[in-house]
Amino acid sequence: MLASSPNNMHRKQFIIQSALAQARRLREAYGTPQVIGLSIYETDADLRQLRPEDGPNATTTQQRRIVDAVATALRADGHLVKLVTLRVVDYLKWLTETGKANTPAHRAEWINWNTTQ
Repeated sequence: MLASSPNNMHRKQFIIQSALAQARRLREAYGTPQVIGLSIYETDADLRQLRPEDGPNATTTQQRRIVDAVATALRADGHLVKLVTLRVVDYLKWLTETGKANTPAHRAEWINWNTTQ
């Protein structure tokens, strides 16, 4: 799917709105801006391996456009943002050490842990 297609644009807006809602809940709960970690991937193969839900044609270019748009929206809303490169070797090692599976929740946990490092 092309990055500029209507379906992808709708998906990007949905992701931005979801990220803003989650960040606002954090701010309401803790009263101060939290550092929001957003994942980026080194290669298309890494992205496809670790985010199979994005499909076999997902690219880091498409993913980075979305991440950049989310980061811009979060910063405009007063949130702190840190881009965290999800390195396959490090992430898979962490999964093995913790006995966890590759899921969106565990990726978020890993990104959050690496945001605070």
